[in-house]
Amino acid sequence: MRQIDGFEHFGEPVPYSRLRSAATGPAVIVNVSVLGCHALVVQASADHAEAIALDDLTAVAAAEHADLLFAILGRRPDVVVPPEDRNPLLLKILTWLWTSTVSHVLDHPSVARALAENPRIWWCATGSMAVLPLHAAGRYGEDGAADVTVSARAVSSYTPTLSALLRCRAAERDFRDEPARQLAVGLPETPGMTSLPAVRRELTHLRHHFPNGRQLVGEDATREEVLVSLGSCSWVHWACHGEQDNDDPAQSAFHVWDGPVTMSDLSAVSPTGVELAFLSACNTATGTTRLVDEALHLAATTQLLGYPHVVATLWSIEDFEAPGVTDGFYRRLSTTGRPRSAGAAQALHESIEELRRSAADEPLVWAPYVHFGP
Repeated sequence: MRQIDGFEHFGEPVPYSRLRSAATGPAVIVNVSVLGCHALVVQASADHAEAIALDDLTAVAAAEHADLLFAILGRRPDVVVPPEDRNPLLLKILTWLWTSTVSHVLDHPSVARALAENPRIWWCATGSMAVLPLHAAGRYGEDGAADVTVSARAVSSYTPTLSALLRCRAAERDFRDEPARQLAVGLPETPGMTSLPAVRRELTHLRHHFPNGRQLVGEDATREEVLVSLGSCSWVHWACHGEQDNDDPAQSAFHVWDGPVTMSDLSAVSPTGVELAFLSACNTATGTTRLVDEALHLAATTQLLGYPHVVATLWSIEDFEAPGVTDGFYRRLSTTGRPRSAGAAQALHESIEELRRSAADEPLVWAPYVHFGP
């Protein structure tokens, strides 16, 4: 089996000599344990991973802050956080992430040198840290000044594992210089669910950026039609309700006209030549609170389908803000005349920074968007 190209290490761990080439900048594994917490930094130029002791981080504190985030997001029925307290508490979490973890990583000499040359970083968190927004960590002033934040120093991406990032980078190299075949799935109205009126504006932006794209809207967006159409499109944009099922993660789903398209449904699709998926729906990278290390969410499933670049959300997003993020993202990808997925992380970074400047004290609005991939 190992004589077949691509299966050289079948059934055994991928050697570090290969893993270190996964990222073009520092790949940071945040390891949380009752025995101690460290950041393991993997860089292509280093012969071994570098360990950074995180003495200000404990497994107990990580769990407490994860629980606080769940309470803010309404995922703890035993704790009710008043709406006016949610954004201030989230800002405190972002400050704690900065002081306990992220500042120690970014200020480490080898990481600082690497980011000075190429401001890109990949996060791979474990334990309770896997549900926290490391990419948004920072000390945010009253005016939202971004001088002591991750986003001021680097463009962040996430990956569930370094092996997954390796696969995405290999898939990205296979892209051909051909127009994107884009599918948009839009549900302004979904039977039995709340309306998403801004989806219409989001679809208008998509039509502008992909004039030859296909759109399945409203009652045309059936489970069967969506699953069949996914097989012939290289880009996909979901603008609908999303749901994370903590009890049975395989049932996490996008909600279309006649029911849910679940993770199990998606895993049966075999698309080819895919490039980018934008999951403009709620909770698409949330994961399950019961198995935080397993990356059981819609974003990870989408990557397993072969999409090297995935834009997803850590929690519920604001319907009225989604069209602006969508337009800004694809506009930045289209500077050469047609959308090119290779710039996805930078495009999302700039679009969210633009949103943050207009809603500086509302991290619930701008912090959930994340990029997975190279």
